[in-house]
Amino acid sequence: MRIRGSHSKVLLIALAITLIPVSAISAQKITPGSTCKVLNQKVVYQNKSYTCTKSGKKLVWNKGVVLKPTPTPTPTPTPTPTPTPTPTPTGPANKITIDNLDPVWTSVVAFKEVNDRIITFDSSKLNITYIVGPGVDPKRLSDERLGIDRIAGLWSPYFMPEKIRFIYVSEKDSEWAEKIVVSEQLSSMLYQSITLMITQNSCGFALGGRPNGIYTNIQCLATGQGLGNLQTGPHEYTHFFQYFNNSLPDYSPCWITEGMAHFYGNAVGYSTQDPNGKERLSMFVGQTYNYDRDKGNSQNARTLPKIMAEGSTEKTTALFNAIEKPGGGGSASSCYVLGGLAFEALTASYGQEKIAAFMTSFKSSKDWKANFLSTFGIEVSRFYEKLTPYLAFWGLKML
Repeated sequence: MRIRGSHSKVLLIALAITLIPVSAISAQKITPGSTCKVLNQKVVYQNKSYTCTKSGKKLVWNKGVVLKPTPTPTPTPTPTPTPTPTPTPTGPANKITIDNLDPVWTSVVAFKEVNDRIITFDSSKLNITYIVGPGVDPKRLSDERLGIDRIAGLWSPYFMPEKIRFIYVSEKDSEWAEKIVVSEQLSSMLYQSITLMITQNSCGFALGGRPNGIYTNIQCLATGQGLGNLQTGPHEYTHFFQYFNNSLPDYSPCWITEGMAHFYGNAVGYSTQDPNGKERLSMFVGQTYNYDRDKGNSQNARTLPKIMAEGSTEKTTALFNAIEKPGGGGSASSCYVLGGLAFEALTASYGQEKIAAFMTSFKSSKDWKANFLSTFGIEVSRFYEKLTPYLAFWGLKML
């Protein structure tokens, strides 16, 4: 039993040796052709792999095979993350409503609403007479007529006047203009001589009226007038539409009469050429200086924008109450500023068709507050309160 056990151990040891794989061993000095002990043994020496081979009855090292160097892996550079550009907003985050008068987007939405509603229109279809002074720049005249085409197209579903006159003069046309005042019977429109109007204030004037029942606009197209002057024709044409609706200006406060006309003058006249709103803001700022002049204050007092910027509903209401007298009254400058901003808010919140509905409501009622409530569904006093934050934002911008 012991002998048998010994033989078993020997067999197990032998079997274990035969199962050990022949592997490459390094750090052993090798000479090709010298004897080795284990057939097929591999040894790496001086960048060669040598194998123990049988030559005749002897085991010897072969000539070796040059090892290819293991390539050093090239580190993959960590890519620098490219910042994702913040997309430029193309509209307000939420729909403009009377409860959400986004201060940046309200005017943009209002202007787009108006311009999207303009019907391509050739004003020559109307009985319009253009009377043009010899000194008027033809390019300036062409720009004016384009504005008239646009505003006439906007109001054409409601207003197709039988006769209109647009009279244009330049700073060079005083003598000619005096003759036109007589021949066209325009003296009832003038608060002073046409010559003084041309020579004062860099010829910057425009007047609308209905002498002898004819819708008439007299305007100076002076050399070098800026982008904002393109608002004048659409502004005055909007007044014509107001008068067509049962003489709306005679029964409305000036913030409605002038504010509406100012808004449409800006929207139709030049807003598409003023994408950043610089001209719009510049016009409002200029009118705030006029407010102080009208009040006898220093023009640098900036009274109106300072009151607006306070964001007080009581003070906003007081500003509007001061210009609520139907048919006019109050500072014309505040009518333009407050009314212009008010109609931006109304148009953006309720749409162009509602503004037209408000205007045409005067055909059946001369009560402007009742017409306002029935059209927009909000009391005028409540509207002033809702408008206050919008006025506060732009009051700060005007300072």
